[in-house]
Amino acid sequence: MLRFLRQIRQRLLTDNKFSKYLLYAIGEILLVVIGIVIALQIDNWNEERKGRIEEQILLRQLKEDYLTNLEQLDSKIATRKLLIRSSKELLTYYDNPDSANRDSVISRLGNLSLTVTYDPIDNDLVASGKINMIQNEKLN
Repeated sequence: MLRFLRQIRQRLLTDNKFSKYLLYAIGEILLVVIGIVIALQIDNWNEERKGRIEEQILLRQLKEDYLTNLEQLDSKIATRKLLIRSSKELLTYYDNPDSANRDSVISRLGNLSLTVTYDPIDNDLVASGKINMIQNEKLN
């Protein structure tokens, strides 16, 4: 291809057809520009594809983090319910001391010593700015 183009260029220069040579040169420049534009478009498509893959990875990580947080929250809710139930039973024992036995009071008091803290898994998406990679507005 290059050999063919070189022959055309040399023939136009030797025949002193400068206007045709100029037209040929402009055509060659256009071909180069079109090639560069195509290469840039392919590169942009590739970068966008890589971005979508990274977005999917981030969304999967977010889902795992939120599921883990949900499990931890469910566990904490169950512990809180146990604390409330134990507190109610202790109040019932206080109102009716005859119905209480020592073991159940000690067991209920032991339940009250449970500490319930919620420590969610922190993700660094907001701090790192990767949250902007998520295309869906609702999720973002």
